[in-house]
Amino acid sequence: MGCDGGSIPKRCEMIRTKAKEKQENPEPQTTAKWHFCALSKERLNQPIVSCSLGRLYSKESLIKYLLGKETYGDGETVAGHVRSLKDVTELKLTANPLYEKQASNDGYEVIVAQFICPITRKEMNGSSRFLYYRPCGCVVSEKGANELLVEKEKTEKCPVCGVDVSGQVPLNATADEQKLLLAAIKSKSKRKKRKAEKEDDSVSSLATKKRVDQILPELEEKLKNASKSMHGILASNSKELKPASLFQGTFNRYSAV
Repeated sequence: MGCDGGSIPKRCEMIRTKAKEKQENPEPQTTAKWHFCALSKERLNQPIVSCSLGRLYSKESLIKYLLGKETYGDGETVAGHVRSLKDVTELKLTANPLYEKQASNDGYEVIVAQFICPITRKEMNGSSRFLYYRPCGCVVSEKGANELLVEKEKTEKCPVCGVDVSGQVPLNATADEQKLLLAAIKSKSKRKKRKAEKEDDSVSSLATKKRVDQILPELEEKLKNASKSMHGILASNSKELKPASLFQGTFNRYSAV
């Protein structure tokens, strides 16, 4: 039993320790991100698009969401930042020649990556980081992109198609990266809103100025004609009336004395 001098008890037998928390296996979540649409939760089908957060969608599923926001229960949580197809980029993916669907003896589906990196031939299954270029949408592994970006000049062109690029977005970015990307999206939308408001104000002021320019000559002409008329009336009255007659019929306190 221990503590009788015949055996040495272990610490865990003498002191009650805190039970370790069970850690979930991240593999199913990783598989879901790289092989299934973030909205429909079905297998990704071409054409495939990605948002500024690097999430993967089947284009058909995204269109259904944009037409009816209630189509998917978690649609606003997953793709609430996507307002139109202009907010996503259609991806140019390299097919994996080994891709196939097969079932093992246990009945579990063995998933082979549907796409690969055109440079390193690595499978796009979550084991390596992948990114895509904007606006062309070419997808490569991060390692493949770094291998080709030796000179600074090459950073401005896509290593696959050679088109001038404006930036790159990591696919299925980490939670911290997604927070930064989401903050950048909100900041950009605010700048666009302020710019649109300024443009509206400038257009309104321009329209007002144009209208004033149209009305001003008419007003000046009317005032000119009115001043001529008043001048004519005063001139005719001054000829008819004599200085003495101007005060006829008025009360004079000196004459009344």
